[in-house]
Amino acid sequence: MKFDLVLKNGTVVRPSGKTREDIGVIDGKIAALGNPGQLSGEKELDAKGKVILPGVIHSHVHMREPGLTYKEDYESGTKAAAAGGITMTIDMPNVQPPTTTVERYQEKMAIAAEKAYVDFQHWPGPSTAQAVRDFARMGGIPGIKEFMVRDPKAKYPHMPELAIANHGDLFKLMNATAEAGLPMLVHGEDPDLMAAIAEPFLGTNTKEARFASYNFNDWWFSTRDIGSMVAILIARLTRMKLHVLHMGQGRYMHRYVRWAKKEGQDITGELESTWLVERQTDPVRRKWLELGNYRPECDYAEELWEAVNDGTVDCMLLEHAPHHRKEVLAAEKDVWNAPGGLAAIQDMVPLLLTQVNKGKTSLERFVLLTAENPARLAGIYPRKGAIKTGSDADFVIVDMKAKKTITEKEVISKVEFTPWDGYTCKGIPVHTIVRGKVVMENDKIVGEKGWGEYIPSSNGK
Repeated sequence: MKFDLVLKNGTVVRPSGKTREDIGVIDGKIAALGNPGQLSGEKELDAKGKVILPGVIHSHVHMREPGLTYKEDYESGTKAAAAGGITMTIDMPNVQPPTTTVERYQEKMAIAAEKAYVDFQHWPGPSTAQAVRDFARMGGIPGIKEFMVRDPKAKYPHMPELAIANHGDLFKLMNATAEAGLPMLVHGEDPDLMAAIAEPFLGTNTKEARFASYNFNDWWFSTRDIGSMVAILIARLTRMKLHVLHMGQGRYMHRYVRWAKKEGQDITGELESTWLVERQTDPVRRKWLELGNYRPECDYAEELWEAVNDGTVDCMLLEHAPHHRKEVLAAEKDVWNAPGGLAAIQDMVPLLLTQVNKGKTSLERFVLLTAENPARLAGIYPRKGAIKTGSDADFVIVDMKAKKTITEKEVISKVEFTPWDGYTCKGIPVHTIVRGKVVMENDKIVGEKGWGEYIPSSNGK
């Protein structure tokens, strides 16, 4: 059998272990797995000395399109994803207008189809039970995303149209989501408490004031702890599958998720892994992290690594929340109206593989938390997230011994900066392959705009 593409001599990594295999691809699918030297193809990539991972799925991306494309769009964002070893993105509904209706969802996916370099999906954010039912009737969506948050002053990125601040409203949405058989992703928050805590600090316009407000009673983002526990308990009432976002940004969120799992609740959790990268001493990197509302120190990082390794964490990523350099720098003078979050899609994989090389977790666990589990969550496994016969031929080939220093001049995102400028990573993606097509090779984008496909989900009844 002659294959379109053969990956030769590499070490294939799955959650179950490592094997030496060649992989044969036909028409964008994995057609055969064979012993080294057994397969031949029209095109062959020699992965000797490297590892072949299933394509990484980034399930917490903000592409900012439509309406906010000066920050990012599908072309720049998916191009950065390809450069970073990511083969599929699933992005969020806080755009303008927000994705609260079927019509807006369809329009957004049509935009993505014209521009994307990698495959894509989207979490819509319906604000009524009827809208949830409308999405369920349409089918194909991976799930629902809800924000339990109103910022004390800023209107973005926590858009008022998406704020589900009332617990009764959340209960109704969760009931409808449970009836639809869909998972719900929740950004947990207690906005009334958030406003009360922030109130004494609103007149002091420095990032230190914002940190002080978020660190009330020595809790880091205390309102996220409280909001997430509320979401867990309401989801428990409705028997809905809940996916808790931003673990790590609340001091105890991972403990709550661990408890709920032990209680038998249908729940998964996503770890915001910025705090898994070691503490930064460089003053410039520290500044960018602080301006993005990421405190450079985390006193419980080892506890988070335990959660990664004991099964508490289901998805591990660095949220891609791009804001233009000028917006982020504005926080030095107007912190309460400056957007939080940082662009991470291009740097995430090498940053996390650096920690794998340091022995914090295994390569098998990395594959589970960045490929297989996100695919299962989104209802696209085993089409995605697996190296199996019949799966899409999505791979990232990584040189685990290679080192590279992240530099601002290589940033593809529209943000024009990276908080990791000057940081040296070990464990570098050298090829990104989407449905059998090489889209990144040795730091060069070789894919085509519009190659990315919409991947429908099997979630829902």
